[in-house]
Amino acid sequence: MDSSSSAAARVVRARFLAPSATGLAAAGVVLPSTPFELPAALNREGLARVANHLIAAAAEVAGTEAEHLQQEWDVLCAGRLVRSSLERHLRAAGESALEDVIELALIRPVAPAASSSARRAPDWVRGVGCASGLALSACMDGALVLHAIEGDVVRAVDDGRVSSSGLEGSGSAASSAVLSARPIAAWVGHAGPAQVAVMETGPALPATHSAVAVTGGKDGVARLWRLRASASGPAARGSSAAAQFAEPCALLAGHATTVTAAAWGRGLGSVATGDWSGEVCLWDASAASEPGWASDDSKDDAEADPASKARGAKRARRTSAAEPAAVDPAARMPAHTGAVGGVTWASSSSLVTGGWDRTIKIWDPEHTGMGGDGHAAIIDCFKACTGVASAAAAGSGSDCFASSHTDGAVRIWDARAAGGDRGSALRGHSGWASAVAWRPGSSHHLASAGHDGRVALWDTRAPSQPLHWAIQHDGKCLSVAWDSPSVLCSGGSDRRVRSVCFPQ
Repeated sequence: MDSSSSAAARVVRARFLAPSATGLAAAGVVLPSTPFELPAALNREGLARVANHLIAAAAEVAGTEAEHLQQEWDVLCAGRLVRSSLERHLRAAGESALEDVIELALIRPVAPAASSSARRAPDWVRGVGCASGLALSACMDGALVLHAIEGDVVRAVDDGRVSSSGLEGSGSAASSAVLSARPIAAWVGHAGPAQVAVMETGPALPATHSAVAVTGGKDGVARLWRLRASASGPAARGSSAAAQFAEPCALLAGHATTVTAAAWGRGLGSVATGDWSGEVCLWDASAASEPGWASDDSKDDAEADPASKARGAKRARRTSAAEPAAVDPAARMPAHTGAVGGVTWASSSSLVTGGWDRTIKIWDPEHTGMGGDGHAAIIDCFKACTGVASAAAAGSGSDCFASSHTDGAVRIWDARAAGGDRGSALRGHSGWASAVAWRPGSSHHLASAGHDGRVALWDTRAPSQPLHWAIQHDGKCLSVAWDSPSVLCSGGSDRRVRSVCFPQ
């Protein structure tokens, strides 16, 4: 028998596992625990067919309909998703695995819905943030645009009026939303291009509001906003319609250059921001959470000279509700010798920053102080870092974080082993990887945006290629954010905010 015939005839002993997320156990379907022989040449599709055959047999025994339980399963073996023949997969894991009984865990595949949606923006969308069914876009003309998200599409409504402009879609599910697409609110948020929009929600937020947002711009100012999904009431005389949906609650004036990155801390009590000069500032966001507090300097003075606000302790007094609070940094760190590409909280006591100086740093904010360094680890990432995202900040129990880079790669790091470890690389973008966002509640799934106009969905257990190309822009894709595990949004140079749904 020649070698090719031998390889084709080779078998492995295996058994399938059905974790609770598959829903099989809840349906009373129990897969056999006795190992059986499988051809080593089977790939993912072949393994899924075998699994579905076993599910049908077990469902018949349980007296359950099998059709709704059968899927095009992903298969996890030796810690990685099978993306080749089983034999090649096992050889990569170690030759000894071929001689053992292998366990094949079934995983529900993550796939976007066939439909997607897009909304017009007044200019390039440099940043996008999502939370509680809202999507906030930061545009290069200084505008902030707020949309509402409903199901697998973004529903944008303004005073009940319906318009066919501003939304594009494909597929019947998205086309039903085209007729009702308009922004909830749009307003000028920054004196120059708006660069950053990051949203969050939590129990500390008043019941009258849906989410909070921090935005940053070329004016060197970051602003905190409290957002509503519906109008708070009729607009007051002399106020804009946007004021019913977006309430300014703090002015973070401490940067001397463009604010390039921002992240909310847990519990909405803190914010971290980074700028073009490489400086990172930490802010006590809770001190400015009540509308109507402001520093002794006027709002106009703060906007005209944001660098002057970095000096001195916080001074607050009661002012009119329309005047937001001005807050000085609680700490300042000269984090990088180039622009800050991204900031994220790896835990309540660990801040990760990535810079254009080709380094990623992990900080202990408790030991930074004004002007101190306080970094616990430095990672040489070899290419300029354009963004960072933490699995822990997305609500999973993982210690991993991801970074996006100008060589098109997304790199995965373990915060516990950071230092000498270069991390694993996810390669798929043909241009810069411009942003990265971890899927809420998942230890393995994340999305990345690229200058090739595409948004990739990744599983860290299958690093060789994206699970899906989820969104396509007509120009550079510059930002990406999750509203929930099922809704992903992105913004780009085509002046569009696009969204796609991942059915649960």
